[in-house]
Amino acid sequence: SVDKNTGVLAVRATPNGIAAMAEWKVRLQVGEKNEQDQTTFNDLIDGNGRGHRWGMSNAQRSDFKKFGEAWCGSHKTKRGYNKLWAGGEDPETGGAGDASVVARGRTTEGSRRIFDVCLPNVSRHVHIGTFPVTAVAGGHTFFVQQLQSPTATWPMAVHATYQFGDTSDYAFGKRQRFRDWGMWLVDEEEEYITGSRYLVLEEDAPLAPREPWVGFKDLHARGRQHVSHLERVRQRLAHGFALARALNRTAVLP
Repeated sequence: SVDKNTGVLAVRATPNGIAAMAEWKVRLQVGEKNEQDQTTFNDLIDGNGRGHRWGMSNAQRSDFKKFGEAWCGSHKTKRGYNKLWAGGEDPETGGAGDASVVARGRTTEGSRRIFDVCLPNVSRHVHIGTFPVTAVAGGHTFFVQQLQSPTATWPMAVHATYQFGDTSDYAFGKRQRFRDWGMWLVDEEEEYITGSRYLVLEEDAPLAPREPWVGFKDLHARGRQHVSHLERVRQRLAHGFALARALNRTAVLP
């Protein structure tokens, strides 16, 4: 019932899996305005037609919806045509399903599930599930929440998630996130600054206790505290820059 992120995908090379990826590729090549890999992927698994968002009229969307309902039968849900995988014989391979996956996926309350998804005019049975965030982390989960620290579980893959300002001459987006964590290993040697000395500034001063909220008696109490905190930060940075200059070092901001 929610959009899926296409940052990290694992696809089995079954006929249905290959057919789904081939259809996704065709939709990407259509090149409708404001479309990208994630929107086209979500339209695909939601059972929508090619060019659903921008290339179809309301009448065409209605016609494709009727076609999808007839083609997929009992799979209809609020978004697309899917149901929990019933296990047993795997419709993708014709063989037996993985009983342990079935048990974990369907019978454990609150667990992650595997869905049997119908893609109109593509395949009536594609199995789709989501990775747990402890195994495949998103940018917010890894870099902001840092879930890997309290769980002591390092993910097998990290998706940086969309970032502003990530261009070849101003790489402070996805690549810089990975660099900060020592996870970007493809820089050319000439991209590194060598022979320099640095002074790393750290903002480790404890925060002052939060001002109590008193409502209309003083609407700006917390605003003044915020400004006071910024003044202290700027003062500490000024001291750091002065020290870096005296030591002939390059200051690294916290």
